[in-house]
Amino acid sequence: MMQLINILSWISGSLIILGCLYFVLELIEKFFNNLTSSVSTYQISCSKAKLCRAIISWGLTNISPYNKNDSVNFSISYYRHKKLMGTFFSTTRHINIYINNHSDVKEIIDTALHEVVHYKQFRLNPKSFNDMYSKHLQEIGYKNHPMEKEAKKVAALSTDRCLDYLLTNGLVRK
Repeated sequence: MMQLINILSWISGSLIILGCLYFVLELIEKFFNNLTSSVSTYQISCSKAKLCRAIISWGLTNISPYNKNDSVNFSISYYRHKKLMGTFFSTTRHINIYINNHSDVKEIIDTALHEVVHYKQFRLNPKSFNDMYSKHLQEIGYKNHPMEKEAKKVAALSTDRCLDYLLTNGLVRK
């Protein structure tokens, strides 16, 4: 019995050490990510509203499916939201960007394109978009939500191309 207690103590001690090591490695990774991202920081060369308009317009044109009649309203909120970076409201076809929640230009691009993807999802299935979104959110949550996964993936794959467009058109600079 005593030997079993010793083995369990050793295992729990090892797990604690591994947990601490994992935490330290995450801190080191965040440090280096912040260090490298600050090296390649971009500056906005226009108003934040003009930047967001250009990103959303680029997304409407360059993210499939393309529809020449695509139009979406957008606004910028300058107050910090506790949880959200942006939102898409399907009932009003409106994207809202919480601009001061973003730490850099790439993050703004990613959020705006993420919301454009939600708009495109809505356009493909306007009658059932809200029901499907709500159903998935309730059943499997935000992190595993297939519409959110798609929006994250497409935005991530499109961010650098959109950034090139913004640089070429003088809306951002290095």
